[in-house]
Amino acid sequence: MLPLLLDVSLKASLLLAATWPVRLVLRRRPAAVRHLIWTASACGLLLLPLLAACLPAWRVAVPSAVLPSGLVYRSQAAATAPSAGEAAQPASPPAGQAAPRAAFADIQPAGVVLLVWGAGVAFCLLRLLFGMAAARRLAGGAAEDGAITALAIALARESGLGRPPRVLLTPSPLMPVTFGMLHPLVLLPAASRDWSAERLRLVLLHEMAHIRRQDCFTQMLMRLAVSLYWFHPLAWIALREFLRERERASDDLVLGRGALPSSYAHHLLEIARSMNPPAGACATVAMARPSQIEGRLLAILKPDVPRGSVGWGGIAIAGALVAALVLPLAAMRPAAAAQVGAATTPNAQVLFRGQDLSELEKLSAGLCEQGQAAEAEPLLRQALAMRAARFGEQSPEYADGLVKLARFYGSCGRKDAQPYWRQALAIREAALGPEHPDLVEPLLELAIAAHGRDPAAESLYQRALAIGTRAFGAGDPRLAPILTDLALLYQQQRRTADAEPMYTRAIAAAKPDSPERATALELYARLLRDQQHSTEARLAEDQAAQIRKLGFAQTADVPAARTYRVKDGVKRPALLHKVEPGYTAEARLAKHQGTAVLSVEIGLDGRAHNVQLLRGVGLGLDEKAAQALRQWVFRPGTRDGQPVVVAATVEVNFRLY
Repeated sequence: MLPLLLDVSLKASLLLAATWPVRLVLRRRPAAVRHLIWTASACGLLLLPLLAACLPAWRVAVPSAVLPSGLVYRSQAAATAPSAGEAAQPASPPAGQAAPRAAFADIQPAGVVLLVWGAGVAFCLLRLLFGMAAARRLAGGAAEDGAITALAIALARESGLGRPPRVLLTPSPLMPVTFGMLHPLVLLPAASRDWSAERLRLVLLHEMAHIRRQDCFTQMLMRLAVSLYWFHPLAWIALREFLRERERASDDLVLGRGALPSSYAHHLLEIARSMNPPAGACATVAMARPSQIEGRLLAILKPDVPRGSVGWGGIAIAGALVAALVLPLAAMRPAAAAQVGAATTPNAQVLFRGQDLSELEKLSAGLCEQGQAAEAEPLLRQALAMRAARFGEQSPEYADGLVKLARFYGSCGRKDAQPYWRQALAIREAALGPEHPDLVEPLLELAIAAHGRDPAAESLYQRALAIGTRAFGAGDPRLAPILTDLALLYQQQRRTADAEPMYTRAIAAAKPDSPERATALELYARLLRDQQHSTEARLAEDQAAQIRKLGFAQTADVPAARTYRVKDGVKRPALLHKVEPGYTAEARLAKHQGTAVLSVEIGLDGRAHNVQLLRGVGLGLDEKAAQALRQWVFRPGTRDGQPVVVAATVEVNFRLY
C-alpha cells in the first residue's frame, strides 16, 4: 500500500505541476476555461490511484539515488515477525550486536505513514460530511417567499435552466449560498425581503450561474481530491485557484446578463462586508468569500477582461488532454535502463500466444529473479490456468503449478501461500498416495507456517521426516532442513533433550560444505550457549563461519585487474535497479536480526562482481544478501569520462517487524 501511495503522490505532483503552465497560457482566456482546467485536474487526481493499480505497467528508465559518499550502500530487508506464541523463548542477538530496543523500536515506519495518511483522509471527509449536514440543517429551518420564488423561476428560465431551484430564506444573517447536486437549493438571509430589486436580481443571477455551471458537483470532485491528497501543498493551492476561477466565471455570466459592473461590484462588496459565511462552508458554494473579494472586484471592473462560458466541445477537449496525460502517467513504472523492454515485450508475446507453458513459467521465474514480482504473478496465474485446462484441477501437474505459485508467494513474504500449499498437498496425496516423496515439500512448508503457533506443526514435521527418510534414506541431505526446523521447534519449546539429537542428525545429514550444514551449526551453537557450553558453541560457530566464507569464495568472480575508489576524479556509480533480499525460514522462525556487510566491485557492465562477505549475520541471510546484490544494476562509475571498475561496500540490515 505504501509504495502505491508514494507512487501516486509523485505522479500527482507531476500532474499538478503540469497544470500551471497550461493556466499561464490561458491567462488571457475567460475564467470559465481556467476553472475547467482545474476541474479536469481534480478528476485526474481521483483517477490516478485506480488507474495506477489497474493499468498494465509501462516501464521507464529512471535513475535512482546516487550512492553515498565513500560508496557504502545501505539496504534493508524486512520480514514479518512470528507471533508471540511462535517461540517459547526470544532469540538472542548475534554476537557483537546490541539487543534490539523495546517499546517503539519495532514500529514500522510504513505503517505509521499509512496511519497518518488515513487519519488525514478521514478528517477531511468527516469535515465535508459535517458541512453537508450543517447545510441541511439550515435548509430545514428555512421557508419560501412567494415573491422571491416567482422572481427565481423567471430568472432560472432566463438563465437557461430547465428546472428552477428552490429558494429558501433562513433567519440567520448568512450570505447567499447554493448547495446540492441533484436538487440544488439557494439559501438567502431573511433580510433579503428588504433588498432592492436590483440586488435581489443580481444575487439570484449569480446563484443561477453556479447551478447552470454545475459548480456544486465540481466542488465535490475537488474536495474529494484534496481529501485524498491532503498532505500535498500543491493540492491546496489547486483548491484555492479552483475556487477563485469558479467565482469569476459566475461573475462573468452575471455581467453577460446585462448587469452594470460598478453596480454589481458595489452589491458584492456590501454582501461580503455585512454577512457571514455559512456553517459547513466547504460543502456549499458561497457567493462572496472575503479572502477572494479584492481580486474579483478588480476583474469585474476591468473592461478588457475576456468573459464567456465553456461548451461541451471545450469540456471534451479538456477531458481528452487530461486523459492523454493521466493514462501514461498512471501506467508508468520505474525500471532499470538495462531492463527496459527486456521483460515487457517478451511478456506480451507469451501472453498473446498463451500456449507455451514452459516458456511462460521460465519467463515468470526470470522476472522473479529480477525482483519484478508484480509482472511475474499474472504469468504464474495464467500458467496455473493452462495446467488446469490441459491436465485437470485434480492432476499432479496442476499441483505442480500450485507449488510454483506458493513458492512465489513465500518468496514475497506473503501469508496467502498457505492455501496453495494445502491444496497441492491434498491433490498430491490423492493422486500419488500418502507416502510419495512429493509430499515432503508442502508438508514442510505447512509445518513452517504453523511453527510455534499450532500444535499440529510437530506432527507435520514428523510426517515429512518419516516420508523423506523412507523415500531418500536416513542420511540424505534433503532431510537436513526438516531436522533443523524440528530441532528449532524443540529448542523453542525448551525440549533440549529432543532438540540436541535432531541438530546432530541435521549436521550429519547435510553436505559438508553446504549452507544447510552452516545453518544447523549456527542454531546448534545457540542451544549450546543456552546450556553454558561456550567452548563447544564457539567451535560450532567457527565451523559455520568457515563454511560461509568458503561458499562466498567459490561463487566469487575473478577480481578486476584494477579497481578504483571514489576520489581523485572518479565518479561514483548510480544505482538504477535494486532487488531487496528475502528472509530465510530459519532466520524468521528464530527471530534472527542483524547486519551483513559485503564488498563488491561494480563492473563496466553495471553489475556487482566479486561479492565478498566482510561481516556475516548467519542463518542463510548472508547468501540472500549476495543473491539480491548480484541482481542490482548500476550506471558504471567513470574516470575522465571513461567507465571504470569501482569498489564499494554494501550494508544490508535484516529486521523483523
